[in-house]
Amino acid sequence: MGRKSKIVVIDSGIKRYPEFPSDKIDGCSIVRGPEGEFKISEEYEDPVGHGTAVVGLLLKKVQYIESIFCVKIFEDAGEIEMDMLIEALRYVYRSVACNMIVIASGITFCERCGELSEIIDRLYHKGVCILSAFDNEGSISFPAVLDPVIGVAIAQGGEDKVKIAVNSKVDVIVPEHYYRVRWVSPPKIVIGGSSFAVPSIAAHLIEILYESAPTDPMPDKRYLLIRLAEKLGIKYDSYETAIPTWEKGSAFVKKIKKAVVFPWNKEIHSLAMFHELLSFHIAGFFDVKYDLNIGKPIGSGTYRTTIYNIDRLNWSADFDTVILGHCQELAVYCKRDFIQEIVDKCVKYHKRLYAFDPQVYEYITLSQIQIDCFVPGIDKIDIPKMLGGRLYNRLTPVVGVMGTSSRQGKFTVQMGLREKFIKEGYDVGQITSEPSGYLFGCDAVFPFGYNANVSASAEDSVAVLNQMVWDACACNTKDVVIVGGQSGSVPYSHGNLSQYNFYGYDFLCGTNPDVFVLCVNPHDSVDYIIRTIKYLESFYGMPVASIVVFPLKYEAKTQIGYGYSQRKISSDEFAEIKQNIWSRTDIPVYLLGEADSIDHIYQDILCVLGE
Repeated sequence: MGRKSKIVVIDSGIKRYPEFPSDKIDGCSIVRGPEGEFKISEEYEDPVGHGTAVVGLLLKKVQYIESIFCVKIFEDAGEIEMDMLIEALRYVYRSVACNMIVIASGITFCERCGELSEIIDRLYHKGVCILSAFDNEGSISFPAVLDPVIGVAIAQGGEDKVKIAVNSKVDVIVPEHYYRVRWVSPPKIVIGGSSFAVPSIAAHLIEILYESAPTDPMPDKRYLLIRLAEKLGIKYDSYETAIPTWEKGSAFVKKIKKAVVFPWNKEIHSLAMFHELLSFHIAGFFDVKYDLNIGKPIGSGTYRTTIYNIDRLNWSADFDTVILGHCQELAVYCKRDFIQEIVDKCVKYHKRLYAFDPQVYEYITLSQIQIDCFVPGIDKIDIPKMLGGRLYNRLTPVVGVMGTSSRQGKFTVQMGLREKFIKEGYDVGQITSEPSGYLFGCDAVFPFGYNANVSASAEDSVAVLNQMVWDACACNTKDVVIVGGQSGSVPYSHGNLSQYNFYGYDFLCGTNPDVFVLCVNPHDSVDYIIRTIKYLESFYGMPVASIVVFPLKYEAKTQIGYGYSQRKISSDEFAEIKQNIWSRTDIPVYLLGEADSIDHIYQDILCVLGE
């Protein structure tokens, strides 16, 4: 005799029909007491029909079923409540002997993912096979997406074959199908959806379990999926479990104790400006003598240092890592291959390398060099597997810092806001497009700016960014996530492909901010700023809370426009710019670097999020 299944169905209860074997069915309800506490009730009559339909489909395999225990947790066919589901699973763990749980529904906005995941893990390690339905509208839902759960989804693209995958976010995808099921009123209906695909897949697994001896260990999820594919006569996909790039970046930076930085450029300024947010010590900033930066004082607050000549760096010193910023333009200017020089020195002196330019990997590969090196980027290993277009719905608010061009302090605003939120006691996540992000402890970097390192299609980029945001939210436990884009939210003109920020659209789709901070230039026309605001606000109906003006203005050096110089705008110039923008947008305007500007932006964001 094989292993018969003892099944728990967590649903809307059951309405008993004559063909349902009464000796195999029992149940209870999870109800709320007068003080909101949970209680167990012996009444589990189904007022809807959803649970009755699920049980009826399972009972088609009654010869392999020892018992079905119905746990009623909702009164209608709407989305189940998270606390009810967690309490039901805890009750089953404590009080019901079973080897399979069927949850033919799910939750798309998951508030208590940690608690749900914990009880699911405990049940799985106890030897329980757990099945759950994915959302019919195409979103990721819980508990179906959790690793121990066999998540069943309906195909979104009209596929006509079952798909099974191992090590995937979605385990089973079935074609759209309609089932004739028992209901409450009317007593029978024809209905479709992932809710009823779950018991159909469970029925096959019940047979698979019956084929194993009762004394054998309970088969794990991987084995059951492979056997399910064999039973259905189809091939299954098996994906390698890979550590995403953003986890590798964070792990690499955690090992840095003391670093030197080269060269000195705009991407490196933030390392000196926000030095106190780094988890490691910077032993020195270095540059080439041709840029006339040697000896220049840098830093902010109590941190003061100077820039040194890279040709005089003592490579035998006790630093462990070199931070190599963008240096391709500098290499052309100086006629020196700085990537080759720095990599060779790191190999010779056993230094680790954190680099901004992806060409570093090309040199390392061609030269067959062994070096501990990391370059922020997005590769095919980062793309979520077999999602069928499914995305996470997060509850943590996202603040988006966007801009009209490059070189206008967007990362400075991000870091200032992060510092402020942390100071006020908030738990902050951060995703940036700047390659220096991991050095500051950002959760992820999507480097689509200068010398971009993103190897992903538009759809895959959105999926990766959505996963990044979900990870940065820490399963909705963080208070806020800050994300920062690149230049040109909308193009200045349409005469050249360079005017279009294609990845910028993907970034907006994937991060989907709840409020925006817009960085602008002193020379930006108000019409262009308004066009950018309208675009951002129309994207998902979320407002621009603040506008930040970059304090430097670029001007022609000569009357014929040959060469440009930059100068800081005067207080009168800013007052005029502020008035022009404010009068036409009714959005607060601040000057980057002005005293208390970050505090004001922070308050503007809170006002929007609090509405």
